[in-house]
Amino acid sequence: METLQPKLRFPEFRDAWKIEPIGNYIELFSGIALKGEEISEDISGIPILRGINITEGFVRHTKEIDKYYLGNTKNIEKYFVKENDLVLGMDGSKVGKNVALITKDDEGAILIQRVARIRANSKSNIRYIYQHIFSKRFHDYVDVVNTSSGIPHISSQQIKDFKIGFSTIEEQTKIANFLSVVDEKLNLLKEKKALLEDYKKGIMQKIFNQEIRFKNDNGKDFQDWGEKTLGELCEYKNGGSFEKYVCVDGIYNLISLNSIDINGKIKNSHKKVSITDNSLQKGDLIMVLSDVAHGNFLGLTDIVPDDNFVLNQRMGALKPILNFNSFYLKTIINFNQSYFKLMGKGSSQQNLSKGDIECFNVILPCIAEQTKIANFISAIDDKIELVSNQIQDTQEYKKGLLQQMFV
Repeated sequence: METLQPKLRFPEFRDAWKIEPIGNYIELFSGIALKGEEISEDISGIPILRGINITEGFVRHTKEIDKYYLGNTKNIEKYFVKENDLVLGMDGSKVGKNVALITKDDEGAILIQRVARIRANSKSNIRYIYQHIFSKRFHDYVDVVNTSSGIPHISSQQIKDFKIGFSTIEEQTKIANFLSVVDEKLNLLKEKKALLEDYKKGIMQKIFNQEIRFKNDNGKDFQDWGEKTLGELCEYKNGGSFEKYVCVDGIYNLISLNSIDINGKIKNSHKKVSITDNSLQKGDLIMVLSDVAHGNFLGLTDIVPDDNFVLNQRMGALKPILNFNSFYLKTIINFNQSYFKLMGKGSSQQNLSKGDIECFNVILPCIAEQTKIANFISAIDDKIELVSNQIQDTQEYKKGLLQQMFV
């Protein structure tokens, strides 16, 4: 049995750590297989905890996914989860990542098949084990051992075989409590970000429905809004096939499907290409034409920040013809994802055509009001980005702690 010491340790602890399978420190079983007729949407029944309810770090509930048990509970009491049980989805695309601790609110729900329930024994602290299970190291382990033919799956035994470092239960508890404080900070930041994003969506809805109107610098109303198609506002151009020009010392940054994130923002790192000519210019808008990279997202759009970019295939450029605020146009395009998803064509993947894009109707205030709207929404985006950076910094801080406090 291997023994080690972590790099960072509370000073009162001196005992050596042991590297062992977590199966020696837990009680694990998977849920019950319920009959279809016993499962209902009737909220008078007992809540059922399914794999779809478990996401990364918490149990989620929506009207669409929540189900209830209407059958006899005699002889199935052992499948009722308790507060501080660790639950883990055992199959699906995020197998090993969908893990959470049961809170008081979910106590008494029925654990269904293909979900593992883990309880600590007398030698371990469940929150300490949770920190190991909810980690990249466990995710990497699952990627190696999961049965990937068909639906990815991990077995109860494979979970038990995962090895981690164990100290005394007292030290485990102190580590778990310390890391829980970091997790609480992370959760608060994520909640703050979600609230800001919800606020942005709500305010944009009211702005674009003209429930909220801005006034000019003299306090007077702006003129009535007009309407133009994207084809009237911009000249449309398709991207090219530039992958063959990728090289280390290329002149231009290559923008491809993966270069824009789901928030419609160009990422910071790009492949380089060596070409002699480029028609893409600072201020042009670029649009994702395929859902290959982002699933349900089509038409994601951002503004080219400078002249050092080139556009790859399955991307489109919108080059301004008329005068408009580029940030305003980008915002209203990204706000109307449902339109572009509806216009997408294809069986295995959805794609947008030039015609789909050019016929999109844009509601247009005057330039001065566009600018006020753009500045207002941009200020919200700045707050969201600030919180996002705080989340990233806290995650990096925790990652460093995990590397030093565990063996």
